[in-house]
Amino acid sequence: MSTDQERRNLWTEHRPDNFIYETGLVLPRKGAIKKLIRRSLMTTSGRTADIARSPDRAVLQDEVFPEVAARGGNILFVGTQAYTIDYPALLEASGGTCWTIDCDPAVARFGSPNRHIIGSILDLDQLLPEVRFETIILAGVFGFGVNRFSEQVAVLAKCFTALTPDGFLVLSWNERRVPSSVLEEATTRWFDFRSFGALPPRIWVNGCDQNFAFLKRSIVRGLRTT
Repeated sequence: MSTDQERRNLWTEHRPDNFIYETGLVLPRKGAIKKLIRRSLMTTSGRTADIARSPDRAVLQDEVFPEVAARGGNILFVGTQAYTIDYPALLEASGGTCWTIDCDPAVARFGSPNRHIIGSILDLDQLLPEVRFETIILAGVFGFGVNRFSEQVAVLAKCFTALTPDGFLVLSWNERRVPSSVLEEATTRWFDFRSFGALPPRIWVNGCDQNFAFLKRSIVRGLRTT
């Protein structure tokens, strides 16, 4: 029979370090090279329109945004580009207030008028210390800017703090670029899977590697991790 010390050596409460996750390197998605070549031949406006028509963006706008808008309150959309310029109006369709954030000053013009923050989502608690959000949307941020596992976990913690007690985090990512352990961290430390309006807790986008998780802020788990 194993001693208590031997049993404790068999497992740990903390995820083991993984060099690959901390390099920020990402695996190319299926068909990435072909898509890169195709988009390199397009004009800037053509590339913007092509991204806007992608399957995951269609799901985001047609399925997710109406549910976010219906919840109202303060909404935070993370990451702005030319193809997101219409997002704030869609998210405010039912009277909510949309904020946007991006660390690149060059894309500020695509953010929410008068409520765009130039800065990193990792500094959210410092940039908007008094604002609490009903919904935070992280779509295509992990693996496309926030690449290190430790930073991704830190962002989840920041989002937990910035949400209202009944707040939701809408998390969307490419499974080839983000380890599944990120979702495990989210749901064991800060969040619960929940249906989001008419949408189930998890959805996978046909035609690409993108998927969504709808995560409700967990008061019980939050108390255990503070």
